[in-house]
Amino acid sequence: MAGSTLTTRFGPTGPTGTIGPTGPTGAASIITGPTGAQSITTGPTGAESTITGPTGAESIITGPTGAVTGPTGAQSTITGPTGAVTGPTGTDGPTGTTGTVTPVDVKIYTSNDTWTKPAGAKAIEVIVKAAGGSGGGGGVKAVNATAYPGSGGGGGATLKWLYDAADLGATETVTVGAGSAGGGSATAGVAGGASSFGSDGTLIYAGGGGAGYYGASTSSGGSGGSSGCTSNGQGVDGNAGDAKPPCAADWAGAAYGGAGHFAGGSDDGALGYPADWGGGGGGGSSSAAPNANLGGGSLRGGGGGGGGGGRASATPRAGHDGGGANGSAGYGEGGGGAGGAAGASPGVGDAGANGTETGRSGSGGGGGGGTNTASTSGGNGGAGGFPSGGGGGGGVGTTGASGGTGGAGANGVVVVITYF
Repeated sequence: MAGSTLTTRFGPTGPTGTIGPTGPTGAASIITGPTGAQSITTGPTGAESTITGPTGAESIITGPTGAVTGPTGAQSTITGPTGAVTGPTGTDGPTGTTGTVTPVDVKIYTSNDTWTKPAGAKAIEVIVKAAGGSGGGGGVKAVNATAYPGSGGGGGATLKWLYDAADLGATETVTVGAGSAGGGSATAGVAGGASSFGSDGTLIYAGGGGAGYYGASTSSGGSGGSSGCTSNGQGVDGNAGDAKPPCAADWAGAAYGGAGHFAGGSDDGALGYPADWGGGGGGGSSSAAPNANLGGGSLRGGGGGGGGGGRASATPRAGHDGGGANGSAGYGEGGGGAGGAAGASPGVGDAGANGTETGRSGSGGGGGGGTNTASTSGGNGGAGGFPSGGGGGGGVGTTGASGGTGGAGANGVVVVITYF
């Protein structure tokens, strides 16, 4: 057929036929293909083995021993810092238990009496303090004439004793020394009374202070009282003007009072000597400047009174200080009542300071001041301090008037303390 186009047409695809049977396996190849690239990925770590391998055999070879001691190092020249001086304060310890208090009975006697031993008493402590001596009165002379004052009274002694209650009787006698007023113009003072406790075999005794002299001339002050210094245990009262203690023979002639239980004395116109248990010596009377006639002090007894103020020609002197008690003046002279001033209106000596019944005794009174003014009286001496202080001496006056009155000596006391 000229000029016609042959067109081939396909019909739709028929269904897939069934798969035919598998052919036989081909022969194995003897050619190995190339090795694949090494993986860079690490697989997981395997579990830890729980099996321990066998222990190796112990070596029998010992290594060489090292050197025994190494060389000593050089010593350091550097010092370390100093540690703290004091460590911190520790905490307070626990409070201790309260101690037991021993009951006591205290009796204070200011006048003569009888002591009765209490039932159940175990021990008895007794303190006896004697009275101080009073000061002497000042002298009287015309204007511009040398004149002498009164000297100071001595201090009373103190003594303390502890008894077993069985050694004392059911009753014992108590004696308390009394002080006295000072001497008037140109008149001596009065010695202090002694104090004591007990009777024969149990007696303890404190002597009173000696009296101060009056101002007739240069003279010594009253000696201090002494305590229990004779062979039978009884003391001796101080005597006016003793240059050394009344018990000087027992005391081996020492230069000063106050050794052991003894009293202070006073040389003419001199300082009163100090004492221990005895009273201090009174200051002497002279026309010397102040501090020449100071009263003597005492550690336990009363202080001595200071000498009054004298007059050297036209020059009046101030009064002298009394002696201290309980070592207030360094166990020496002075330290008690101050002396009065000299002049147209002469001063009164100060009273000595009071002590206590069971502790220190009283100090000595100061001396009165002197005058050179016409028809003028001298200053009065100061009273001794309670207990046992000596009175100060009176200062000089002029014609037409009077010398100063001496200071009173202080009373004594007895204290009895019972322990059950």
